[in-house]
Amino acid sequence: MLAPKLICVLIAERGAADFVISTLLDLAKEQNRYRLRIYVPLLVYNFLTKSHGQLISDAEIKVYDSELKKSQIAEISDAHCLLSSATSKKAELQFSTIAKVDAIPIVHVVDAFYGYRKRMLFLGKVYHFEKIIVIDDEAKKEAVAEGLPPESMVSLGHPGWEAISKNKLIAVRRKNKLTRNTIFFGAPIKRDYKNTLGFCEDDAWSLLVGSWKFFPDLFENVIYCPHPQQTEIPQLHGAELVEYNPDLFINFNQIFGIFSAPLIHAALLGCISISLQPVKNKKDVCAFSRRGFVWRATTSEEIRVLLEKSSMLNCGQLLKELDGSSSRLQKLIEEHAVNKCISAEQNV
Repeated sequence: MLAPKLICVLIAERGAADFVISTLLDLAKEQNRYRLRIYVPLLVYNFLTKSHGQLISDAEIKVYDSELKKSQIAEISDAHCLLSSATSKKAELQFSTIAKVDAIPIVHVVDAFYGYRKRMLFLGKVYHFEKIIVIDDEAKKEAVAEGLPPESMVSLGHPGWEAISKNKLIAVRRKNKLTRNTIFFGAPIKRDYKNTLGFCEDDAWSLLVGSWKFFPDLFENVIYCPHPQQTEIPQLHGAELVEYNPDLFINFNQIFGIFSAPLIHAALLGCISISLQPVKNKKDVCAFSRRGFVWRATTSEEIRVLLEKSSMLNCGQLLKELDGSSSRLQKLIEEHAVNKCISAEQNV
């Protein structure tokens, strides 16, 4: 029997974890074919421990700080394939350098609809890569326009969104009466964008609070879910502060944010999902609303219209495109791992 192929994975941020987690769970079940060694910072490790304990049991988990340790670098060289997030972190650059030095195929995942090239750099140094995964063909065009090589780009969907679209929550939601219960998702905009967008997370929250006061009949329970990297919480005005959990979508039907990933999660589950951007005559900064997956609102009146119409978007085409995302990612990993084995045999 052939020895299992070692797949080393680096997940630098929560968003990347959401992209790859369902595929890693599938790979971990095939222990006669694969061994998984996963490198994560403490924040991601805590998320895996809380939400994906089975992966903690089935895979080898290595926790790092801001960069990989020398001992961790040394143990990666026997991998058949490397899978890495792309979030402009030092550990990702280290990971890709190991791949280049030891001739290990490496695949990077860009789990968002913006900043493709920027995510493949750390302090101006470009990551090494065989392939770069993006979500769809439009993202591929955007990434190429930013200077990434078209021959290296692969659009294969989003395994995490595919898993959400098949989640039991959809069936449970259909049985429940739709409510006016409302979630707002915070974001670290002031930290990441300063004043370049023309508004920040506090402005978006103020827009929602104002709408809540102007049109109280359109809102029931209101909760504020902070971003995992958000350090400042605004005045809540009677809202409850709650940590995000997808199960919230069972009873909360009106979902607001700016461009947080849960906006698309909510839309896929059949919620009213709205990107708040309180600035006029500006480009839509949310890729989800630009693509028509969620709504955009810039004023309280626009919010009122959307809520009164119970405006849920039809994500049917997106659901079709997402179908098979995880199996496509698994196939890509397998192909690169096999190529590594063939190359090693030829060099013997």
